[in-house]
Amino acid sequence: MYLEAQPTATLMTTQPLSSSPEVMVNVPGFGDDRSMPLIRDIVQQALATCYLSLEAEEQLRTMLKGKYDVVDLKAFMQLQSAVMKGKVRQEARERIQSNI
Repeated sequence: MYLEAQPTATLMTTQPLSSSPEVMVNVPGFGDDRSMPLIRDIVQQALATCYLSLEAEEQLRTMLKGKYDVVDLKAFMQLQSAVMKGKVRQEARERIQSNI
């Protein structure tokens, strides 16, 4: 009788922007490629710097075309609100205004 090694799953918690904690299951070899940041990562950087670069805005557009969770959606909505209130400047908007 042969037993195959099964990947072990580990639970990890994240610190989402919302008040409710999120629990994710991390199975080695499945979806653990974090080479591309999450939407919430880009949002947190924009909120911290009060600036959204063209590159970050394009990354968000690309990421929003794919699958994302509710924490990322809430983070994006928080960024939209900050931009509308003038708390975060957009490089794209500044470029357009400088060309007028």
